[in-house]
Amino acid sequence: EPIPARPSLQFTRETWWDALLAFYASDDTAHPVEPGTLTVEQRSMTVRRIVTDLRALFHSSIYWVSFINIPRFFDNLLDPTRRAALQPSLLLSALAIGTLAQSSEAENGAPGRARALKLLDLADSTLQASLASGWVDFGLVQASWVRGILNTMARFRN
Repeated sequence: EPIPARPSLQFTRETWWDALLAFYASDDTAHPVEPGTLTVEQRSMTVRRIVTDLRALFHSSIYWVSFINIPRFFDNLLDPTRRAALQPSLLLSALAIGTLAQSSEAENGAPGRARALKLLDLADSTLQASLASGWVDFGLVQASWVRGILNTMARFRN
C-alpha cells in the first residue's frame, strides 16, 4: 500500500483537542501529561482554564477580533461534534493573545508570557499542518488574521 503524500486530516481533527488539554494540564504539574490520561475532573478544569483565557482576549479588546462571532465560536468550541471542524490554529492563536493579555507583572508575569509563546509556536505549527493537509477554510483565514495581530503587538512592544 502506498504511503499517502499528505498528513492525515482525520487524525489531526481527532487529536488536536486532547493535545491542547494535555498542554494546559501540564502547567499544573512538573511532568508533561499524556493526552489519554486525563480524568474527567482534569478535563473539566482544563476546559474552564481555556475558556478563561479566551474570555481575557474578548474582554481586553473586542476590536482586535471583531471578525469572530463570539457566541458561534464558543458553541463550536464546546460542542465535541462541531469542535472537529474548528481550526486548531485559530483557537491556539486566540489563546496566545488571551494569555498574553493576562501576563503583566501584576498578573501571570513571565510564566504567562512564556506560555503565550508556546501557544504561539503551537498555533504556527497547526497553521502549517492545516495548509499541508489541504484543510483551508474561513477558520484558517481567521487564524492568519489573529497571527497578524500578534505580530503587530510584538512590533509595538519592541
